Amino acid sequence: MIEISIIVPLYNEAIVYSRLVERLTAVISGLPFECEVILVNDGSSDNTASLIEETCKADNRFTGVLLSRNHGHQLAVTAGLSYVRGTKGAMIIDGDLQDPPELAAEFYKLLISGYDVIYAIRKNRKESFFKKLGYKLYYRLQKKISNYNIPIDSGDFSMLSRRVV
Repeated sequence: MIEISIIVPLYNEAIVYSRLVERLTAVISGLPFECEVILVNDGSSDNTASLIEETCKADNRFTGVLLSRNHGHQLAVTAGLSYVRGTKGAMIIDGDLQDPPELAAEFYKLLISGYDVIYAIRKNRKESFFKKLGYKLYYRLQKKISNYNIPIDSGDFSMLSRRVV
C-alpha cells in the first residue's frame, strides 16, 4: 500500500532530470514504506515530457501527468495533488534539486508523530538577486495582508497529511 506520494512539478527541467530521477529512486528505494512519485510536466518546451514517459515505462513507482500547456507552478502542484494515492500523505518538491529529496524520511517521522503540515525553510537560494528580492518582498507582503504566519523562505518543499491533501 502506498503511504506517501511525492509530487514533482517540472518545467523545462531536462538538464537536471536524470539526476532528479536518480536521487528520487534512491530515496524511495531506501524508505521502509511504499512511495509513488508523481511527475507533473507543466507544458515544458524541452523534452521533459518524453523523459517522464520513459521513466514511467521503466519504473511503475513513477506516474506522469502531462499538462497541455504551461499553467504555472501552483496549478501543476494542484494537478499532482489530484493524483495522490498515498494513505498517509504527500510530499511536494521542486524538480530543480534545490531542495534535498533525501529529507523525505525526516519529514515522514514528523508526519506520523502527528503534524499535518511539515515544510522546510531555505537557508540560501541559488537564484538571481532580483528573484531573491522578489521572494523576500512577496513573503513580507503576504505576512502583512494575511491572517496566516507563513515563514519567510518556506517555499513549497513540504509534506502534507492525507487530511490536508
